[in-house]
Amino acid sequence: MSDGLVMEYLFHEQYRNTANAFLKSISKFEHKYVKTDYHEGPIYWNWVEQRQHVSNAIKQGNIEMALHIIRNHFPLLAMHESISPSHPSFIPHLRSVLFQLKCQHFIEIIRCVTPSSFAEALSYAQAHLRPASDEDRIYLDQVTPLIAYEDPYQSPSSHLLTQDARDQLAIYVNHVLMVLRNMPLTSGVERILMQIDVVKDQLRMEATNDMLSFSEEYELSE
Repeated sequence: MSDGLVMEYLFHEQYRNTANAFLKSISKFEHKYVKTDYHEGPIYWNWVEQRQHVSNAIKQGNIEMALHIIRNHFPLLAMHESISPSHPSFIPHLRSVLFQLKCQHFIEIIRCVTPSSFAEALSYAQAHLRPASDEDRIYLDQVTPLIAYEDPYQSPSSHLLTQDARDQLAIYVNHVLMVLRNMPLTSGVERILMQIDVVKDQLRMEATNDMLSFSEEYELSE
């Protein structure tokens, strides 16, 4: 396996410490950036770090921190909070990503289940949860039932209060940030492994068909 393929995988999976150790063991990569078969030019670890910080913040339920990092380090996404739909750089899907993050902050407020959480959640929703598309409205319709229950964990939308919901949103936002950087959603190593699985399945099918053919020929010969 080439050094570039290994580095591409470590970069993709955000294994900075492992990547740094790997960099020290080879000489053709410079410490501050890597070049691989999949990316042209320097790829700075600062972008990897900030992407990881966004994911970690979402997984921990700290949506304000995630939005803060996005506003400071991912301007192409952040600008969709304020630009007009008529702006030439406007991408509707990116505004929906930010809307889902704000919905998650609403969920995190309700998740606390304190005497003031429902009033705080209602105030936040009135100020920030304004759907701008059908996609936003559908998502909001899933979120709003949480505030109608004294115990939101009894709501039909209680699955949004789980750690799995946080994790899925973190994966989704991470994929969006990667696409904005023209990064593939799967690493070269993962694509090779998937191809190996396809080949193994094909060989298994061919072996099964050969056995069936042999069995039929044997029965006819008797």
